[in-house]
Amino acid sequence: MANPSMLNMRFVFHIIVLTLQCIVTFSMLLAIYMLFVLMDYQGGIDGFISTTFVQPVIGSIISILTILFCLFIGLPIRLAKNLNAWWSEKYFLPVSGVLVGIVLLATSFLPAFNHLVQVETDGEFVAREVPNTWIIVSGWFITTFFLLHIFPPQKLRVWLKMQLNKLKLS
Repeated sequence: MANPSMLNMRFVFHIIVLTLQCIVTFSMLLAIYMLFVLMDYQGGIDGFISTTFVQPVIGSIISILTILFCLFIGLPIRLAKNLNAWWSEKYFLPVSGVLVGIVLLATSFLPAFNHLVQVETDGEFVAREVPNTWIIVSGWFITTFFLLHIFPPQKLRVWLKMQLNKLKLS
């Protein structure tokens, strides 16, 4: 039977890794969201107030909901030991996934993928070019999922566990 102290340390390690993954993912998603907001900025005092105060709150809510959804979808990677071990060994998969997501987000702004939308502004209809929504959403979720599921390499895990054990013993 496993030592309860060791199980407790394993739990602490997993919580630390999960917390770091969530913080990094949240920061990246909020930065991406605010970049999209700034690229759509139309000027004016109302736009400035919205960009400064309202949009960060909306971006935070959307980022948190996306993280929760992707954590739920990725539960098998976290809970199944064989799948977790396989995923951790193939650390290039999540890194590649993050890169694919970022490339999709950037690709959505290419003129070939933009489309015209009629937008009402001050009672007038104006045609605006907007990025491809499907590519943005795909890039957003792919980036989130893979950022949340980048695990430290095995050597780093062993070193961190040894450091946690030293802290506990002292």
